[in-house]
Amino acid sequence: MTRQNVRAALAVGLTLLAAGTAYALVFLFGRFRAGPDRAVVRSYLREDTVALRCVVIREEAALAVSRKQLRPVVPEGTRLAAGEAAAILWKDAGEYMRAALLLRLRRELQALECASPAPAPRDAVAADRRSLASALVRGDFDAVNASAHSLALGLLPGVAGPSRAQALREEILSLEASGAAECLVTAKGGALSPSRLDELDRSLLAAVLRSPVLAPTDTGRMVTGGAWLLAAAADEETGALFPPGDVFTLKTPVGIFSGEVILLRTDSEGAVVVFRCRDAAERVLDLRVLDAEAVMGRAEGLLVPREALQRDADSTYVCRIAGQLLVRAEVTPLTVLPEGVLVTSDSLRDGDSVLLGPAEDSGMNIC
Repeated sequence: MTRQNVRAALAVGLTLLAAGTAYALVFLFGRFRAGPDRAVVRSYLREDTVALRCVVIREEAALAVSRKQLRPVVPEGTRLAAGEAAAILWKDAGEYMRAALLLRLRRELQALECASPAPAPRDAVAADRRSLASALVRGDFDAVNASAHSLALGLLPGVAGPSRAQALREEILSLEASGAAECLVTAKGGALSPSRLDELDRSLLAAVLRSPVLAPTDTGRMVTGGAWLLAAAADEETGALFPPGDVFTLKTPVGIFSGEVILLRTDSEGAVVVFRCRDAAERVLDLRVLDAEAVMGRAEGLLVPREALQRDADSTYVCRIAGQLLVRAEVTPLTVLPEGVLVTSDSLRDGDSVLLGPAEDSGMNIC
């Protein structure tokens, strides 16, 4: 091959290489160039809250020990009816035996009077069997007697005859006459009374907040009533947010409660706000001070950037990105937040992508 032919072939090769390189650059630029600016829609919940440091107020009393020994007869936190036994106090074995027998006979009589003439359901019988087995393992013979009697009633309802009930009543009267009932610690009746709040002021709340430890007692405390109170000291402006009669959601480390404002007292130093709660009293039995957040307002929706919102004469909308198309989605703005705009929409979902800026600048078709 002559030198001239070599030069011609080299020129053709360089030309083809340059054309291929240019084509590749155009392809890559078209493939990887940035698309229209977009953002992802996400669900958002906004709650406006006020922080309160509260004192827990219950109807309670420390159990006085008039004898040497005390034994609870119900699990801690159990709800009892007025007059129902919570514990046995005794100084010798004879006192304990009489009190325990009286308690067992009262429960047996109550079970007889409430027994159905039909056999108990299988689930109830199975539960009684498990209770009996557990009591035997623990060596709790009071519980053994109670579980065995309940199981007998479930399997043989005919044992609940009138003669048996009459015999129990006579035994109970005899034990009560011997003073056995004096060894039973029973629940008191009554609920929390707002009249006891007359002496509550900011100075008393401040004292409790400085020393929130519950008074120690060897025997425990008797808490009566299903309702309990949360009392908070606040400035006058904050106190005005809680008019009496209104109900607020109170978020605390031990749960979320519903609290009705039953007292708002203001003076030159500030305000005292008292909430009455009726649920989950067992969660605050060992608490004297509780931090709470009162929910003042709540807004829930979808969070979109401000740049995504478009407006025309009829509505406010965003452009949802669906592949290579833009789909108009009407929205209803709820509130403007530092991080965007909270909206509701029937056409948007959490995770959707929306266009930022005008649709005509995106180069995409809108449908």
